[in-house]
Amino acid sequence: MIDILISVVVPVFNAEHFLTECIESIVNQTYKYLEIILVNDGSTDDSLKICNQFAQKDKRVTVINQQNKGVVLARKQGVKNAHGKYIAFIDSDDYIAQEYMETMLNNIGDADLATSSLIMDNRVWEDSLDEGVYDVFKTIEVVRNLIYKEDFSCNGFVTSMSNKLFKTDIVKRVIDEVDEQVYYGEDAEFVYKYILACKTVAITKYKGYFYRQNDSSITHAVHDDFLISVNRMYLSLKKDFEKSQYRDILMPQLEKWIAMHIKIAPEKMGFGFSNINYVISCKAKICNKKIVVYGAGNVGKDYIRQIQKENLCEDYIWVDKGYKLKDNYMGVEVLSPAEMMEYQFDYVIIAVNNEKVMNEIKNELVELGIGNKKIIWTKPLTVEEFYS
Repeated sequence: MIDILISVVVPVFNAEHFLTECIESIVNQTYKYLEIILVNDGSTDDSLKICNQFAQKDKRVTVINQQNKGVVLARKQGVKNAHGKYIAFIDSDDYIAQEYMETMLNNIGDADLATSSLIMDNRVWEDSLDEGVYDVFKTIEVVRNLIYKEDFSCNGFVTSMSNKLFKTDIVKRVIDEVDEQVYYGEDAEFVYKYILACKTVAITKYKGYFYRQNDSSITHAVHDDFLISVNRMYLSLKKDFEKSQYRDILMPQLEKWIAMHIKIAPEKMGFGFSNINYVISCKAKICNKKIVVYGAGNVGKDYIRQIQKENLCEDYIWVDKGYKLKDNYMGVEVLSPAEMMEYQFDYVIIAVNNEKVMNEIKNELVELGIGNKKIIWTKPLTVEEFYS
């Protein structure tokens, strides 16, 4: 393979617990022709020290130190100093497979973007479109499935900037359009704008990026200006979408996006109440029973709230594969799925909204010897569906 320089930009903020694993996964890549740019964004822990240690050992590593300005400006600083033909962004608490850069370089070919799957807590997040190289505007499949899948059943593209390989010249044009004051959805803003600036994109299901959910990150924190950030992103994308020849396809997706974020605003703003979005459809079945709630995302939280508020069950436990990263909710601890095998239960109720993930969990439960009659795996009802 001809040596083509890839710039790897890593924004760093108070990531000392995971940073070494992250940087080691980059410097130990099978593809060696890398420019590794670590942007320390005013960390107050030992992150800068760790960055400097790697820079002393590996001449490919450059450390940029700045006052805390946020991830958008940290990435912009990294891009400003990038010299590669391609750019990859890696979050400082994540890590990549050893062959990740080599595989992504092979996958991008002549396209302007290569995507990959994102692995989180043994779950796989991937783009809704099938693998292949797509002409963005000739087939318009990409446009139809940008924010949401065409039938609005799930998200379209994985919005993370970190599971992709970008062309540097396009990145340098697009990243300046990203609003520096957007802290929620800043990845999505860039990704959508970038895709619309592409001629072709290569969608792959390659599994080489490992995402670590950090509940202390800004996305998971409480912000009373949440709606301001969301509105800034909405207005930024609206400006681009309304200029597009595919306005009528793009705007309904954006409108659904803003409506959904208005709906979750009370929780994100730290109000003392939040609306239930997902209703347990099998309340009669689980009433006065011992159950396991499997899944600690939004659906699981809504189920726990209903079980407690309505005193539905005789007893229950809550499990999730990512239990180590989950905080207690309403006084309930999230446990490892292994612990349910020591618990005498009547039913396991799968509390996820993604049908593919739901089926994966069901198959895992069956392999553990749990009979189908004990597994409740119907798709959760939204409040609107329940009352319609």
